[in-house]
Amino acid sequence: MMKHLTISKKLLMGFGIILALMVISAVLSLSGISRIENQVNLYANYTVPNNTSVGTMRHDLVSLEQEVLEAFISENSQYRKERRLR
Repeated sequence: MMKHLTISKKLLMGFGIILALMVISAVLSLSGISRIENQVNLYANYTVPNNTSVGTMRHDLVSLEQEVLEAFISENSQYRKERRLR
């Protein structure tokens, strides 16, 4: 089949195939970029706020632990004082 084509038609067909492959590659690249954008948006909208909330919870938990320890120490020292007075 290729024997009956002129050189110009063969060149046009070759460049046409290359151009078609480039268009397919561009479409697939844009599709991949769109999927990456969706993943970045999910990360920004859900993961980062959740990490911030976890950080806040950890801070609150440490504060609570300190307050419980202080309360325990003060109650324990009051208990000791009462025991000494008896």
